[in-house]
Amino acid sequence: MLGGLLTLLFVAGLAIGFGSIVVRRRPDFDPLEAIGVGGLLGLLTVGVLTFFLGMLGLLSVPVAGVLFIASLVWGGVSARQWAFGKISGRDAGAIAAIGIVALLAWVSVITPTTEWDSLAYHLAVPKLWLEAGRINPVLAIHHSYFPFAADNLFIWGLAWGGEYGAKGFSLGFFLLGSLAIYGLARRWYGQDAGVWAGLIFAGCPVVAWESGTAYIDVAHGLFAGLGILYAVSEFLDESRGIPWLPVALLGGGLATKHTGLQILAAVAVVIVVAGFLRKKPAVGVRFGFSLVLAVLVALPWYARTSALQGNPVYPFFYSILGGNDWDQWRSEVYSNEQASFGVKQTVGLTKNPGHAVLGMGYQPGRYTNPMQTEGGGFPSGAVGATVIVVGLAAAALRVGGRRERLVLATVGVALLAWYLLSQQTRYLTVIAVPIALVGSDALSSIRKREFATVALAVVVVGQWLYTVGMVYKMETETRMLVVTGQASPVAYRNAFIPFAEDAEKLNQLPETSKIALYDEVFGFLLDRPYMWANPGHSKTIPYDPLSSGEEYADAMRGLGFTHIYLSLRLTPPEERQKFLATAGLAAGQPYSDQERTEMNANLDRKWRLLLADAIRENALGSISQGKGALIIEVPGTSTPQR
Repeated sequence: MLGGLLTLLFVAGLAIGFGSIVVRRRPDFDPLEAIGVGGLLGLLTVGVLTFFLGMLGLLSVPVAGVLFIASLVWGGVSARQWAFGKISGRDAGAIAAIGIVALLAWVSVITPTTEWDSLAYHLAVPKLWLEAGRINPVLAIHHSYFPFAADNLFIWGLAWGGEYGAKGFSLGFFLLGSLAIYGLARRWYGQDAGVWAGLIFAGCPVVAWESGTAYIDVAHGLFAGLGILYAVSEFLDESRGIPWLPVALLGGGLATKHTGLQILAAVAVVIVVAGFLRKKPAVGVRFGFSLVLAVLVALPWYARTSALQGNPVYPFFYSILGGNDWDQWRSEVYSNEQASFGVKQTVGLTKNPGHAVLGMGYQPGRYTNPMQTEGGGFPSGAVGATVIVVGLAAAALRVGGRRERLVLATVGVALLAWYLLSQQTRYLTVIAVPIALVGSDALSSIRKREFATVALAVVVVGQWLYTVGMVYKMETETRMLVVTGQASPVAYRNAFIPFAEDAEKLNQLPETSKIALYDEVFGFLLDRPYMWANPGHSKTIPYDPLSSGEEYADAMRGLGFTHIYLSLRLTPPEERQKFLATAGLAAGQPYSDQERTEMNANLDRKWRLLLADAIRENALGSISQGKGALIIEVPGTSTPQR
């Protein structure tokens, strides 16, 4: 709990300090808006600064302490200028709606992490960098080359509060975003709109769920979504200067996720087109091109990735941009995964757009992990009915004026890009922000259409109630066992993550050990060097030229591996039996000659045959049993390299 509280104090200091800058430059801003936007810009600044500190080898607990103290001091000095006035009854309602979601997220923050991406790389890569004291290439985890402005914050959270300190940043983003959205809606449309905007945002399932774990879609959605709103607003004001606020926010979108490129392009296209439609093409073109300055915020990551991997958005678009440590086969594996979201479709523009978009509401399982091809994805990854219904209603009822229409047009272009690329609903968290604003206008300005007002209100409130209930049943209810002391953190994690028990065993190995993980990616739980060993992750292990178990064992020794961890938990029973029989570890039918030929020609399966042969040929050492897994020693390995 202490780690999470420390992070929230750090976030509060940044929010007050940077908020004071925002309010001086934009005195027209609502105080809550200034605090929220200032805090987001503060977190972005620290995330970018961390890149340079990491490249200089300055990632350490003492440096984390300096940043923490600086934030608190600045926040304390700046706090005297703030005055927020009295809280009205409507404010109290919004605070309660947002606060309940925040409390649910807090329970997740202060209990063990069990979410896939958090354990696989969002927390794992920052942990590796903190241990190394610098940002260095992480073999096989290609995510470490992504824009990491939000993930970089987890480094400092880990330093002063472990995983709980890291996850506190997710809750911090939610709270700051809620303030910014509430304040902006209140400034644009009035008191009632602020309440509705906060309710729409807090009621979005993916927002409520991710605010308690180390995912970055909420941070990305806030940067890019607010960037859309401020870009459109400043364009219509015909500001002659550089629109620094939307540039910074859209840059934050670029610096947290590659999909920020789609949002930046969508905003620029809509504004340029709007300039021509308003018969002011020079204004639209100038403003649209000025937004490209947002790339500067994320440039450190794109430059580093380009220098190391030969592709600024590695491993994406390999067929066009190429890339080191990658090839066409691995590119197709990755592309197929990204294309697996959504309902099975035909090629090109003959896809079913209505089903793709509306499916986020009535068939969310096909748009979120896991088992998305079977409709088995978790509902916590959905954007929810409110975002869809309110967005469509606002467009159909032509709510607002030119500003609202341009915002919705940008959302539409972003949806088109999402539809053509990867239909993963988490990538659409960004549209929840502008729709929350436009939707709040709809709910507070269409009173003459009584039925429409009531219907939209029912959807918004109903979605919030569903989201709270869903998060409570899926997460909070069981996590409360840890909070109340009925279950230990270790027992809780072991119950949900089978690898957790085996990680405890592996952490007892000598510090000079290095572990190859097969069909297991939760390396965050390890305190020993490791690498994802499956061939789809990288070309580091040279599977292609290997033709025997002995050659495979020699290759693993040459790379410094001392142990191999093979998870069999997700291996189909028939495949598991044949592997064990081929390895000489169990009776039964081994791989046939035909299967061996096919496996040698299939890189995705060849490693399994090589490993089985190495065990049978005694090219590897002792084998111990894990929880649905094998732990295999690689004898004769010298001190491994990280």
